Amino acid sequence: MSKESHISEDTPSKYRWFILGVGVVAQVVFAAGFTGVAVSGVVFKNEFDFSMSQLGMILGAIGLGVGLSEFVWGLVTDKYGDKKVLIFGLFSMGVTYSFTALFLVFESPNYLFLTLLLFLAGILGGSINSSSGKTIMSWFSDGERGFAMSIRQTAIPVGGSIGTVLIPWLAQNNGFSASFILLAILSVLTSLIIWLFVVEKKPSNQVDIGCIERSPIGNYKVWGMVISAGLLTVPQMAVISFGAIYLKNHLNVSLLNVSMFLIIVQVLGASLRVYFGKSTDRKNNRIGVVIAIAFICAIMSLSLALFTSYKLLSIALLIAVGILGSAWHGIGFTEAAIQAGGHRAGTALGMMGTAVFLSSFLTPVIISNILQLHNWSIVWGAVSLLTILTIPVLFCISSRHARSEQRV
Repeated sequence: MSKESHISEDTPSKYRWFILGVGVVAQVVFAAGFTGVAVSGVVFKNEFDFSMSQLGMILGAIGLGVGLSEFVWGLVTDKYGDKKVLIFGLFSMGVTYSFTALFLVFESPNYLFLTLLLFLAGILGGSINSSSGKTIMSWFSDGERGFAMSIRQTAIPVGGSIGTVLIPWLAQNNGFSASFILLAILSVLTSLIIWLFVVEKKPSNQVDIGCIERSPIGNYKVWGMVISAGLLTVPQMAVISFGAIYLKNHLNVSLLNVSMFLIIVQVLGASLRVYFGKSTDRKNNRIGVVIAIAFICAIMSLSLALFTSYKLLSIALLIAVGILGSAWHGIGFTEAAIQAGGHRAGTALGMMGTAVFLSSFLTPVIISNILQLHNWSIVWGAVSLLTILTIPVLFCISSRHARSEQRV
């Protein structure tokens, strides 16, 4: 008790940055596993000779587990505390990765059991988003939360990039067991650091974290942000999942340049997340900025649909769509948590995470079906339409918020 009091009262200015660092590490570890396994399809197929349908189940298992569990983990986080949930999630995910490594020692592993293990890892890893987000929100004031959460959200593409390079490389050179052992070690080590050094700060210690006591499930402002998150994930996932195919097959761009363009999307998208987080903390205009991002992204997507035969213009527009589709994350998650209030921030973040992951799952499915019947112009037109739907949703919650403030 004395330790918690000492930390929370005497050293908040330094300790909150340590908390942010731990949250970033937790997200990096999760994203490295989630993305690294997802991009290892070729190695999986070569090593174990899985069929395409079996491979699809294996590669999508973690994402499905995360998407189905994030909302529940948000509720659990608000009920039992962010530190307990974060430790449990990371440690149990590490144990699951250990069992997966042991299972893959066999020459011909059963794909259903492997799918189940990865699905379980996704369910357990789904706890990290809401619990780490609530931890960070509780230690930062409203004037810094957008910046802090944007940095945390940037850890996802950073971890994903590390996993994209490291996991397939380890699997190809040392076997998949080595990849999962590394993920297990990182997960368990991070959970131990949190157990030993992180102090949970109660939201009631901060009067500005929000005072809304009702559940976010009944909060129209939170739902507005959740729906917007699902819609704005469409352009991001369209570029991530089909951008390389569009550039290579439709525009005849070399693989080297495809990789370079997608790296530009990741780097500039992450940079804009941090910039918007910092600037909206000063101006308190998060919803307005998300509306502006959605509008510009929709225009860029529509332009891509109209000028898809112009190579250089299409490349520039695709990069712009990918960057803008990634730029809203930090401020979007921050706004949802603030609207929910400190005691309910975990639930709101879980709702946001569920919307993002479900949209990440559905977007490639929708695009692949459109391409079977139509062409790329229809694909980017559909992306533009879904993106523009964000604007009336956000206008609705911002106008109702303005009217409520006027009454007060």
